[in-house]
Amino acid sequence: MKNNLIIYYELLSNPRIRSLNDFLASPFYNKNDKHLSIYDLLCSGKFNELDKQNVFEIIFGKGKRYNEQVLRNILNEHGNLVRKFLSIIDDEAKPEVLVRTLKGEHAPSKLIYKNIRRGKKQISRASNAHLQLFDMADLELEYLFEEQKISIERIEQVFQDKIRYFNTHKLLQQLRLVCDYFNLNATLNLDFELSELARIEDILEEAEREAHIEIRIYLRIVRIRLNQDTSENLEEILQLLNQDDIHLLPKDNQAKILKMTIGVCIMLIVRKGKSELNSTLFELQKAGLERGLLNGTNGYIGQRRLKNIIRGAINNDSIDWALDFIRHQSDTINPTEREDAVNFNLGTLFFAQNDYDNALSCFSKVPYDNLYYSSQLRIYLLRIYYEQDETELLLSVISSFRAYLKRNKIHSSGAIISFQKLLTYLKKLHLLRVFEKKKLERLRSKIMDDNPIAEKKWLMSKMDDKYHSSRYF
Repeated sequence: MKNNLIIYYELLSNPRIRSLNDFLASPFYNKNDKHLSIYDLLCSGKFNELDKQNVFEIIFGKGKRYNEQVLRNILNEHGNLVRKFLSIIDDEAKPEVLVRTLKGEHAPSKLIYKNIRRGKKQISRASNAHLQLFDMADLELEYLFEEQKISIERIEQVFQDKIRYFNTHKLLQQLRLVCDYFNLNATLNLDFELSELARIEDILEEAEREAHIEIRIYLRIVRIRLNQDTSENLEEILQLLNQDDIHLLPKDNQAKILKMTIGVCIMLIVRKGKSELNSTLFELQKAGLERGLLNGTNGYIGQRRLKNIIRGAINNDSIDWALDFIRHQSDTINPTEREDAVNFNLGTLFFAQNDYDNALSCFSKVPYDNLYYSSQLRIYLLRIYYEQDETELLLSVISSFRAYLKRNKIHSSGAIISFQKLLTYLKKLHLLRVFEKKKLERLRSKIMDDNPIAEKKWLMSKMDDKYHSSRYF
């Protein structure tokens, strides 16, 4: 399982790791003993090797049913605790540390490898990697030369090839780390310093001279993150992804590149308002799904990613493709999540086609105690019963939704308030009659001025329908 927490733990020194343990064990800072389990897991070095279900089981025990939303919440909470710890002690893991890593002053040992002499030899420090490379090359080539199996010219050529390979590989690792650095900054809302940007620009200048396809793609991803020629760089990335050379890369490398590109598209859509990229985003997700590049570490598609792709299919008029995928390739979905994921997403697609009977049939098979779908499931039921003018059923769902929100421990207080406003306004809207024009006007004004409200766009459209109908009375 991959998570940004790993970067923090790798960059903390041993004394700081021990101090973090004391911090998490203190009831003043942390009252949830689950964070000590997460700490032990991250320190063990096995976090990357486990899938989400195994991580969940280690944290919560074997008796608790797996829930991805609960896992995500506890890991986010752990990240906040680590961040608080760092703000208290010193600046050890702030962005400049990552920059020192980029410079090779104390790069994590897992980042740089060199394929020399019948296997992959790990290089522990980027700062003396060239010296190690020289030593190994000397030993290898000296033996071959003494055995008269190689000429001095061939020795020079082999040695230069190794140096060139090492430099390319090191540059590729640096670019990957820069991308991770940007993601970490975006997640934690950190700000770049001029010295950091200058170092990144040095790496990009070096990358401009490389023809390696991965380097060319990562170079353009970083350029976009730096707001440099956004449209042009994205277009070039899409062209590179369509080249035949991309299929020669290891599948893990292809998957990482595709996920980075998808992340860039999402960033441009959400933060820059480039809604025209929604179709590009969906095509990338669709290609990744069909080629198996979006699968998790367990080899299956997770319910969260599938839900996002299905939403993209609906927004891009590709419902038939989505229905075909779920019906014929459901075996690619995580087995522990498969049944609920299939029923919920089929219901979502039927709902988008206004086929409410089939949608209700699918939604009825998704248990309410599945916390990942529970809120959205109830919202779909509200919308269906409102459209069908089923007053009793609508009021029943509103009542059960209120009860669910009262005992809910998953959603933030802001999300709960927005759901509660939706229930309040929807009930008032449904019970008002079209001839109660003044009441409709007051309610319409309230909804327009109030924020946040869950499903506000849909609620306003229903409000406007009834409001305009009132003009005939």
